[in-house]
This record gives sequence, C-alpha cells and structure tokens, in this order.
Amino acid sequence: MQPVKIAAAVALCAILFWLGLRLTRRAVDLGIAAGRDEARRREAESEQPKE
Repeated sequence: MQPVKIAAAVALCAILFWLGLRLTRRAVDLGIAAGRDEARRREAESEQPKE
C-alpha cells in the first residue's frame, strides 16, 4: 500500500473514532439528564399531600 493511502485510511479511522466518541458522550449525557428529570418528578410526587 502506498503511504498516501495509509495516511488517508488512518485519518478516516481517526475521524470516525472521534465522531463515535462524541455520539457516545451525547447519549450518556442525555441518559443522565433523563434520570435526573425522573428523580425530580418522583421527588415532587412524594412531596404532594395525599388526599
């Protein structure tokens, strides 16, 4: 393989890896935010007086 093709393949893999990390981080952040919202909702429900 020529060095130019190797460099292009490495660059492409690095870009795909970086995009995968960003997507994973975003998914984790969304999951954490959803969990916090659910905890707040449950806390608000438990603080309401029961009739």
